[in-house]
Amino acid sequence: MENVRYDAFISYRHCELDSFISENLHKKLESYKLPASVLKKIGTGRTKIERVFRDEAELPLSDNLSDPITLALDNSEFLIVICTPRLKESMWCRKEIETFVNTHDRKHVLLVLAEGEPEESFPDILMYEDITAKDENGNDITVRVDREPLAADCRAENNRQRLKALDNVVLKLCAAIFGLNYDDLRQRHRERQIRRRIIAMSSALAIVSVFAVTCLAFTVKISRQNRVISDKYAGAMASVSENLLSQGLRKDAIYAVRNVLPDNEKDGYNTDAYNALVQAIAPYETEKCYFPAGDFHAPQDVRGFDVSNDGAYALIRCEGFFSVRDISEDNEVCRVESELSDATLFSDAGVVYIDDNLRVMQLDIATGEETVLSEEGYDLYYASGTKTLLVFSSEGITGLKDGREDFKIALDAAGIDDADMEVENVYITDDGAYAAFSVYEYDDIWCGIIDISAGKLKSCLKVEDADCAIACTDGSRMYIYCENEGDYTGVVTSGLMKAVDTSGKETAVCDIPGSGFYKMQEGDNGIILVSDSLAYVLDDDLNIRSAITGYMDAVCVLPAEEGFVIVDALGRMFSDSVFSNVDRTYSLYGHNDDAMISHAACTDDKLFVKYADTNRIVEYSPDEITAKVMKDIGDATGFNGNSDADIDISDLEGIEDISVFYRAVSGDGKYIAVNSNDGILFIYDTSDKRKVKEIYDSDIVLMHAVFPYLKNAHVYIIENRVFDENFNMISRLPNGALAAIGKDQKSVVTGSPYSLDTYYEITLMSFDEMIRKADDILGDYVPGADICEKYNIDHAGE
Repeated sequence: MENVRYDAFISYRHCELDSFISENLHKKLESYKLPASVLKKIGTGRTKIERVFRDEAELPLSDNLSDPITLALDNSEFLIVICTPRLKESMWCRKEIETFVNTHDRKHVLLVLAEGEPEESFPDILMYEDITAKDENGNDITVRVDREPLAADCRAENNRQRLKALDNVVLKLCAAIFGLNYDDLRQRHRERQIRRRIIAMSSALAIVSVFAVTCLAFTVKISRQNRVISDKYAGAMASVSENLLSQGLRKDAIYAVRNVLPDNEKDGYNTDAYNALVQAIAPYETEKCYFPAGDFHAPQDVRGFDVSNDGAYALIRCEGFFSVRDISEDNEVCRVESELSDATLFSDAGVVYIDDNLRVMQLDIATGEETVLSEEGYDLYYASGTKTLLVFSSEGITGLKDGREDFKIALDAAGIDDADMEVENVYITDDGAYAAFSVYEYDDIWCGIIDISAGKLKSCLKVEDADCAIACTDGSRMYIYCENEGDYTGVVTSGLMKAVDTSGKETAVCDIPGSGFYKMQEGDNGIILVSDSLAYVLDDDLNIRSAITGYMDAVCVLPAEEGFVIVDALGRMFSDSVFSNVDRTYSLYGHNDDAMISHAACTDDKLFVKYADTNRIVEYSPDEITAKVMKDIGDATGFNGNSDADIDISDLEGIEDISVFYRAVSGDGKYIAVNSNDGILFIYDTSDKRKVKEIYDSDIVLMHAVFPYLKNAHVYIIENRVFDENFNMISRLPNGALAAIGKDQKSVVTGSPYSLDTYYEITLMSFDEMIRKADDILGDYVPGADICEKYNIDHAGE
């Protein structure tokens, strides 16, 4: 980097608006070319800005800027500062500005006002300058002089307007960088646009005057080709939208297809793109789903992450460091270099971690201040219910509250050598009152219960004849799963589950078929024991209530209304349904098996998922059913479609070439639908018997001969497909049988796919209503530059 020179260095605060401005300004600066008419004023031979430096990640937490950043500042001719009210809060931006002005002329600092007023957004250091003057006695003195830095304004109400305003900002910045007058560049920019238009218009007029007919035909052909290209691009965006939705990027999925759909249905639209929009919005959902509620960035090489109990912050563990991110703002608030980053803990008191010297450290994420909580520790666990930090060390178990020692438990009295023990697992009850643990001490395994509220060891016992053991507790009893070494071939085929009271007495025991169980969790509806592909749900007396199978590599276990839900690496969700014949399993909305999940974490009401092939962590929230739940059909009118196997179809166009399977007449009597045996649905006009549409969908079978028309929604329904009046499929109804249509002629009633006793009333939305819904969801949201470049999504205004 020592030989790399930069025309400019962009300094900005790492948060959503500031990052958006810096990314797009960077791109526009490096793509702007000076008009030929002003090149002679420069005399350097340069025609454009060659290189601009902008860091793409947060700076490491240290007292000084990193060497590459300092070197880039030294090698930059100008410093461009993105100014918002948040800028003054960043000590790194302040350090960048201070470093630059110490080695450069202050005239080489350029400001871009992105939000707020100048007095609240401009950095203080640039609002004055210390100069040397003479006092009345002729002595040198330092005088502070107020100065007004050069600034360009790109403030606007939304990102689309900001992108447009940046064009003018680029002219002002380039004028300063190349030593030109702004009016010269603005005038030349206008002249260049006018000249190009005149040349284009003159050429077009000349061609039209000579080749009028040919030009007209060619124009029509180009227009048709453009429509074809636009339609194909819209179809491609439909696939992009489905891909983004499968990764949980719901807003990006909506944006991708909203960008290629018109505001008005009459302008024509690509039905695949509209279908993808409906799928991403999910206005007709009747199944229990976890819906994408947002997402935030993660560093590369994530090894795992935790989320604070309030869902406000995420602690992300990586190779050699961990990062804490503000989830709502999607920005990094601190980063700590630590080779033991797997031993970190995020609590509501801040970040607690073990440093490379095995000290227990607490970091205040607001101030960056670090405090030593303990001189030694090798495992940390946090009981959020009682706000107690459990520290395992060679001296036993220490409980810390508010940064101070609340209790200390020496395990040597129970027969455990504290200095040589190795923690296998620790389970903490939801209320934070109790913790169960299993530890190794040489070849022995010990399990115990800690009464956190009382600060004492409630129970501890040695597990005999076992190769490994894990434990959990409900406070009154401890549940222990232990596994032997296996038979003479080394294959483990079963384990043992035991329940013991506080005195160590066994109260229940159960043989567990299978092996490899590594997680145990107690809940309101029993105990779950989990391996990579098999889980058992047991009652409090250790009777196996049910088994959960079919998943691959469990990444998270969630409590459910009646038991537990397992999320696997393929994004599928599995639960036991012993209390009911109704399958109550949730699903991740929009997810498909191609999007692998590498890590997951949960709070009481949210699920956070890290997909393997992206640097995003997606937040999911369980959503209420959007349709109206009905116990019976009630006032629904039944079907207004007619069906009869004896419908005369002999005079329909080309009917002799069709092997007819089923037939039905539309509810308004205008059309006849005919199923063929080869999976094609033919639509005929009843007035002239003409074929108006062929629909290639082998899943549409008029077995029930249902073909209603909803006059107030202007749609036809065949099976669970919804068609517009030109028989373009615009959406699908949720799975389940169509039971009736509403009296309002705009809603339908579907039967539950799980129970015939439950129905859902769904109000169909028009094209215009769906577009307004998409715009309400998006607001001024624009996907990041990485998403737009990867999937070729057009930025608004470009």
